[in-house]
Amino acid sequence: MIEKEYYTQEQIEDMVDKLYNKLYNQIKDSTIEFSSIVAIERGGVPIAKILGEKLGIGVIPIKISFYKGHLRQETPTVETYGFEFKEGEKYLVVDDLVDSGATLDYFENNFSHANYYYVTLFWNEHGRFGKEPDMYVDKHVGKWIVFPWELEEDKK
Repeated sequence: MIEKEYYTQEQIEDMVDKLYNKLYNQIKDSTIEFSSIVAIERGGVPIAKILGEKLGIGVIPIKISFYKGHLRQETPTVETYGFEFKEGEKYLVVDDLVDSGATLDYFENNFSHANYYYVTLFWNEHGRFGKEPDMYVDKHVGKWIVFPWELEEDKK
């Protein structure tokens, strides 16, 4: 059984602050301006909400999920809720982690026309797809990360 690492809300907020500071330092003296934050459900939504408040940018959720509960699927469940990426707009895409890299790989292959910057709290550099987000706060390897917003049955 894979070892789990539990994070508190306070730890996540500290990490989101670090992500915000990295982002701010990168964009403060540039012409980069994000029109919206696209949050990858579920885990990217709470992170995007905090970043959206700090950056003064609205949040749009989309769903790309390779899991039903703890069971991995080959084909993801995808729902954009009618959202479409617009030409000429730059988007900040927020996810909780890039583990295998499957979600980021799917995003790159299916939304390649979009102008985006993909950020996460965690990145597994040994993920099977070898995908690295544009920005992350911490690397993780070999542990199942349990976030404070996960349902009780997911924490077990």
